[in-house]
Amino acid sequence: MNKLNIKKDTLVLVIIFIVINTVVLVLNNTGVGVPQINYTVVLIANLLLFVLTFVSYLVHIKSVNNNNPYAFVRGIMSMMIVKLLVLAGAVILYLYFFKESKNVPAIIAGLGLYILYSVMDVRAAFKLSRNKKNG
Repeated sequence: MNKLNIKKDTLVLVIIFIVINTVVLVLNNTGVGVPQINYTVVLIANLLLFVLTFVSYLVHIKSVNNNNPYAFVRGIMSMMIVKLLVLAGAVILYLYFFKESKNVPAIIAGLGLYILYSVMDVRAAFKLSRNKKNG
């Protein structure tokens, strides 16, 4: 497996994390963004999903090197479920502690970030698989 591709995929993940944080902070500080969104919740969701996607990427690297062909599919599916359960748990905790001041638009933005990070995760995983077959 090519170490340059691993570094490139990791760099893309970090760049997207930084871009999303920058956009959220600019929207929050300039007042241009949607005033109903609690941007702190979106930033925390972005951080949580970034960490989970990075861990997921490490699991994919390990599973693509496994001789069992089903390990790769298990790695992808298990990490998607883990990400979904952790994000659902975070939403439940948020709703429990902030009953009156809950912010549904921020939760929906976090779920949108989940979709973005999941697409990136699966794309990177299949790229890893394709690179292993070719090299």
